Amino acid sequence: MKSKLPLLLAAVGILLRAIPVWAVPTWYDENFTILLARLPIDRLLAATAGDVHPPLWYLLCWPLAHIPGIPAWAVVRVPAVLASIATLWVWWKILEIVETSPRVRLVAFGLFCFIPQQIYYAQEGRMYSLLTLLVLGAWLCILRRRWVWLAVATAIMLWLQNYGLLYAAALWLAAIVYDRRTWRAVTLSLTAAGLAFIPWLIILFRQMGEIHGSYWMVGISMPSVLGDLAHTYFSILDLRADMINVAVFHGVLIWVLIWGVRRRSTNWPVAILAFVPLVLAAIVSVVWQPIMLPRALIPSGAFIVLLIAKPFGDLKYRGQLLMAIFLVPVMLVNILVVSLRVFKPNNIMVKYYSALSLIETQWQEGDLLFYSDAGLFVSWSPYWRNIDNAILSPQCGPVRGGLSPQTMTELRIKTGPLPDIVTGRIWVVTALSPFIPNCANEYFIENGLLDSQPLACMQDDVLAEACLYLVNPK
Repeated sequence: MKSKLPLLLAAVGILLRAIPVWAVPTWYDENFTILLARLPIDRLLAATAGDVHPPLWYLLCWPLAHIPGIPAWAVVRVPAVLASIATLWVWWKILEIVETSPRVRLVAFGLFCFIPQQIYYAQEGRMYSLLTLLVLGAWLCILRRRWVWLAVATAIMLWLQNYGLLYAAALWLAAIVYDRRTWRAVTLSLTAAGLAFIPWLIILFRQMGEIHGSYWMVGISMPSVLGDLAHTYFSILDLRADMINVAVFHGVLIWVLIWGVRRRSTNWPVAILAFVPLVLAAIVSVVWQPIMLPRALIPSGAFIVLLIAKPFGDLKYRGQLLMAIFLVPVMLVNILVVSLRVFKPNNIMVKYYSALSLIETQWQEGDLLFYSDAGLFVSWSPYWRNIDNAILSPQCGPVRGGLSPQTMTELRIKTGPLPDIVTGRIWVVTALSPFIPNCANEYFIENGLLDSQPLACMQDDVLAEACLYLVNPK
């Protein structure tokens, strides 16, 4: 970086990714990662085999989870932040190779430093910032013809997230379009990565068979796909409130694509990496079962950024100003929302943690926590200190996207009816949602556990209900 401006952009991008990573409460998926990372490795692998992801992210968090006294958020978010920061360097190296215009290079780098989705997932303790690093790292290996490292990066990507399969296909196609003379080397490298993934691929087929038709993902539609595409760039927290972002994004992107085609300046390998993973996910979702996961598509955001930046190399000042007027304000607002979310945390999570605090501060010897959804164990158990007796009530039907019996066994989730003798009080937590069967609370009603008024309701609307009761056994 010869100019000081890229260094300044990188510094601001690093600050946006790192501050305040500790402030927002961890949510369900992060807590699930914390729980798995705290297990012995044999149980971690067994629990992961009962889930839907490969095990690498949990294994990466495992050493941190076993550092005495480390905060729970640090176990999962420190690796995410570091991966996102490293991605900035890899992205600059890619731009040095694929883009000759200093102006386009600077705009593409600046946009990527500030892209709201990258900032958002840098501060979430899941594998998506690392997936972005690996996808960009694999593309850099292709550009530099580092075939062994391409195999290594792709193998790691496959063991990290199932969408690695989609990105491997996109990388192969983009590499052939970029330089068809390398097809043999690229194919051999990706094949080697695929062979390294075979041990888990067998488990993956079993996982996909077990969740077929019963996972939390629902069918797709054209509006949802367009929203997912915008999600690779903007942090869409509420689709209704962010419709202006979606409209501006697609307006600018369509204009850029038309401009590139008319001028015959479209970077087709970049376009492939920007859109093919989304197209493949949509095809699989239609012909097999829903797999569309917007946050797994955020690596495509880097390549979309380069497509958007490309006209800045040829447009005159007025055209550049017009693009900036359309794009910059909504992006800055979205960055502000992401950066300041600590001041407006998820209200539902706050209520759940408040309920946990109520139980913890009033917990007495002999008390029992009796709850209806295993998701509560995932959300609360990383943080409870006094609760030493918790039972998941008998399940009356399958929970869409719920924990498998194998995973619950490895997490040591105790399941069963209410004990005949309870020496203390019973803290009862109910749960109903579109993913939980309507009969979930029948056992509580039949045993008179919901006869009193709830102490608190964490959720109470037309879609979901979750309330806390305190029962004194007769």
